Amino acid sequence: MDKNDGKVIFGSTVKVYDLNEDKDIVYKIVGNLESDPELGNISIDTPIAKGLVGKFVDDEVSIKTPSGNLNYEIIEVKHI
Repeated sequence: MDKNDGKVIFGSTVKVYDLNEDKDIVYKIVGNLESDPELGNISIDTPIAKGLVGKFVDDEVSIKTPSGNLNYEIIEVKHI
């Protein structure tokens, strides 16, 4: 088993369950130049990406953003 299995790293596609909004959201963590939030591609420098990197599947995370706190449970992590 790869040590990064289930771990959020740069380049990961992460499916989270939004505990506040009761819905699933998919993010891909990318570099600044590839960032396109409308497509779910978020920059590694965003508060959301910073809050997810280093976490694992089944972790619950609370992320402070300019628009308020986000509360997510990490459902799935893919390294593609």
